[in-house]
Amino acid sequence: MPTAGLAFPVFLTQQENQDELLEVVKNLCLLHADPFVLLTPTRRRLSPPTEQMLAQRKALFLALENEMPFDEQGGLQVQPDSRRIVCSASRGGPRAWLRWHGSFPDA
Repeated sequence: MPTAGLAFPVFLTQQENQDELLEVVKNLCLLHADPFVLLTPTRRRLSPPTEQMLAQRKALFLALENEMPFDEQGGLQVQPDSRRIVCSASRGGPRAWLRWHGSFPDA
């Protein structure tokens, strides 16, 4: 799993179905031997085979709808600790801290 203080690639993808996401993950796993972060708009296209492949590569999967929720008007909901997202691996693995850059509205 990518961890704080280390350089690792981050990929953003948006696929139409589970098969397309699986193909993207296969290609990323073939091209990158080290852990990486994969961002998608939602978890809806994440299938068990894709999850398994990501786990084998020790990749971190983040669904933006969970990490960056929007309100009914389409505005970003700012949480009290919005300057970082904490993601922990399943099975008690290490934590990856992704820091936000830029300015934030007052919460």
